[in-house]
Amino acid sequence: MWSSTSRAALLALALAACAHDDPWAPGYYGPNGPLDGGSPGRLTLSTGVDAEPAWLPRDTALLYATEPGDRADGDRCLGVFSAVRWTEERALCRPAAIADDSVDFFDWPAASADGQVAYLWTVSVVGAQFPTRRSLVVGPLRPFQGGERVVAVYPSSRGSGGGVVTDGATHLGWIDATDLVFVRAVLTITFDRLTNSWDSTEAGIDIERLDPTAAAPVAVPVAGTSGATSVATDGGRAIYYTLSGDPSVYRQQIDSGAVTVAHTFGGAPPTDVAVRGSRLVAVAGGVVHVVDLGSGGDAPFSAPGVSFSHPALSGGGRVVVVDGISPGSRPDLWRITLP
Repeated sequence: MWSSTSRAALLALALAACAHDDPWAPGYYGPNGPLDGGSPGRLTLSTGVDAEPAWLPRDTALLYATEPGDRADGDRCLGVFSAVRWTEERALCRPAAIADDSVDFFDWPAASADGQVAYLWTVSVVGAQFPTRRSLVVGPLRPFQGGERVVAVYPSSRGSGGGVVTDGATHLGWIDATDLVFVRAVLTITFDRLTNSWDSTEAGIDIERLDPTAAAPVAVPVAGTSGATSVATDGGRAIYYTLSGDPSVYRQQIDSGAVTVAHTFGGAPPTDVAVRGSRLVAVAGGVVHVVDLGSGGDAPFSAPGVSFSHPALSGGGRVVVVDGISPGSRPDLWRITLP
């Protein structure tokens, strides 16, 4: 349960968040309501990436990876998206004064109940085709304003054909304040001589857990999760995960390690999962499936020409925010309202 003190602390963090040089005051920052009121309905429409949503506690706002148009070097920031007005409130970026010589990506944000935010920070040289390093960072909802801590570093190394290989972390989630869970993934960037362009692929290695409060944090692999494609927490003492090519979503009890099958899909294998209470949301073949864990009922949601991924299910289990991408476009946020 949230105490009044922790709620006030999180609200103070959100209102104090500062992306550039100007202070952020509460107020009206955009159009009234989402871009598309349907379900599924598009929430954002930009030339850059809007992706990887994660709910803040109490369901009042979401964090997500976004590329603001005013960042000349192409930085990817953490967007704060109001779930009251359904519009972006703020973009939290690395201050330009200390980031002009690099391109900085903030990805896969996840907020804990006590107001800490974990995210993957990727640094590249301006104009380079690959990162110099990726790091797992934990701190308050004020990137690079003090208090951030790098809890894992994944340096890049040369791969075959002049490419680059680097590990990283995706699908971040909090079990509790001292237990961060994520998919350890490897990013491989190679040069395709046939198309004369760079190609990148990212594949899950396994699921790992880490205590970010430890003096020297050490990631510990979760047994039986080789080839994981996603992981999610349920607000309790369990994780749910998907494996490459596997039709099932698995549930593992944190304390006992017991593993059960939460749901098995009959078509394309699931690649992303989110769970709250008795409601499970997974993406299979670009379609969002909402599953009742009690009855096993499966309600699919799709939109013409749009492939969905990375669902974020609100704490109340009534709203799904998800990445949506059409051919030739970049991902935007979409919303699905559930009964």
